[in-house]
Amino acid sequence: MARGTLVPPNFRVDVPSEDELVAVGVVWGLSLPLTVFGIFRCVKQTYSQYRRTKRVNLYMFLIWLELISTTLMGGTAWGYVRGVIPPRSVEFTIHSKIILWIVQINAILQIILNRISLISDNKPYVRRVKWFLFGSVLLLQVAVAVFWIPAQLQISDLYVDINHVFDRTEKVIFALIDLCLNVYFIHLVRSTLIAYGLTKYVLLYRVNIAMILVSMTMDVLIIGMMSLPSAFLYVLFHPLAYLIKLHIELSMAELIAKIVKASSRSRSCLCSCTEADNDILVAPTTGRVSEWGPFRRVRETRAVDQPAATSIVVENRNRNV
Repeated sequence: MARGTLVPPNFRVDVPSEDELVAVGVVWGLSLPLTVFGIFRCVKQTYSQYRRTKRVNLYMFLIWLELISTTLMGGTAWGYVRGVIPPRSVEFTIHSKIILWIVQINAILQIILNRISLISDNKPYVRRVKWFLFGSVLLLQVAVAVFWIPAQLQISDLYVDINHVFDRTEKVIFALIDLCLNVYFIHLVRSTLIAYGLTKYVLLYRVNIAMILVSMTMDVLIIGMMSLPSAFLYVLFHPLAYLIKLHIELSMAELIAKIVKASSRSRSCLCSCTEADNDILVAPTTGRVSEWGPFRRVRETRAVDQPAATSIVVENRNRNV
């Protein structure tokens, strides 16, 4: 039976054992509720942001792109393992997986960069980083695909040996990029928000540290799954890991929105009874976080205006007397 134009005649189809099917079923069973829950969360956030801005922004596009690509990757992998997708479609399965993988990786990195752009004051710098990272990651992915596709098609043992090293190296690089972006984000939160007395963002700082540990655990498990004798677990665990990463980003977005709303409610009272907290309450509550400053200038302006306000009060008292 024909399997594709690039599939060699000696191509060997791996048949999972009963134990492997059970393990794969467990992984797929964990992926399904995360997918369904992710759909509800993406719908909620998309509707909320569209109702407020009346337009589709980059974040909406990226979260749906990540969810769809990850779900399709898991679905095709499950279908191939269970035999729903026949062996003759192996070429289609391999090429579709590499395309979905390229979309998946770039989407999750751009979502993290979009979160960074909310904090950073240097928008041109963040924009350049976005394009540089997109181009660099895409080139690396194309280089990986050059060896990964022939290795999966079993063209020769040389491609298999090269892919054995190159694929793991690429996973480590992506894990380090993910780590660096998240560390840079918490650095911005600490240096541009918490350092100016905005204690509400301490929670965001601590939660993001915990989410970094979860995200890095997923990356380590992905690399570890590649070393198992069975390739089927890795094929399905990779989409599961990136579904968890997507939920991390959705949770971070919800946490930022909650903090912004709390700041908006607190800003309604700027009377002298809360003068000690006024420097925190004047934190902007709409738009980008980076547009919420500079905080020192707000404090200096308030200090300059206070003597004038005091003289007006004294003058009014003299008139009453």
